[in-house]
Amino acid sequence: DLTTVDNDELEKEVVNFYNNFKKNLKANNLNKIEEMIYLREKEIAQSNFYSKEKLKKLSKEFNNYKDIIDILPIENYQLVLSGNGKLAKLISKNYLNERINSSLITIQNLDYNGKPRKAYVFHGLTLHKPKGS
Repeated sequence: DLTTVDNDELEKEVVNFYNNFKKNLKANNLNKIEEMIYLREKEIAQSNFYSKEKLKKLSKEFNNYKDIIDILPIENYQLVLSGNGKLAKLISKNYLNERINSSLITIQNLDYNGKPRKAYVFHGLTLHKPKGS
């Protein structure tokens, strides 16, 4: 239960994860990014019974990480807990929309449909801290 963890320490851990993810995006290190989010993506796919077509589309979207032009600074955020205190994420205070609120924002050459255009992509990173870690 993350509500019992020191809030400042938890925030440091979450910010470190986001910054590490950002660093790997900037370096175009897709293998490391995949390693960081593989388990999460696998669990989402399994729990939602994704079809083969949906999995192919997600794989294609993952390859769009190669088309990043810029990454906005992670700033003006707040740490939010959800899932009965089991999940943590950083949301932007600049974009307080339920669907578009991540504090990790990239600018890419392709949108989610693969169309060539300048697109702002909000990376919704929700983290879980396993017991004892």
